[in-house]
Amino acid sequence: MITARSRSINIFLGLFVIVLLLGGYQSIANKTSTKNSSNEEKIIDQAKATAIKHLKNKYELDVEITQSKMLPSYIAGAKSYWKDM
Repeated sequence: MITARSRSINIFLGLFVIVLLLGGYQSIANKTSTKNSSNEEKIIDQAKATAIKHLKNKYELDVEITQSKMLPSYIAGAKSYWKDM
C-alpha cells in the first residue's frame, strides 16, 4: 500500500525528471538555433547579393533589399520535390 508521503515523493521525483529533460532539450535547441541563425545569415546575405546583381544586369535596376526571411526547410524542400517530378 502506497502512503501519502511515498506518493508525494514519487510525484516530486517525476516532475523533477520532466524538468531536467525539458531543460536539457532547451539547451540543445538553443545551441542548434545559434548555429542555424549564423548559417541562415550567410545564406540570406548571399541571396541578397545575387538578387541585386541579377536585377542590375538583366533589368538595369538599382534596388535595395529591405526585408528578408528564410523559408522553413520543409517548404524549401517541397519546391525541389516538385521540380524533380
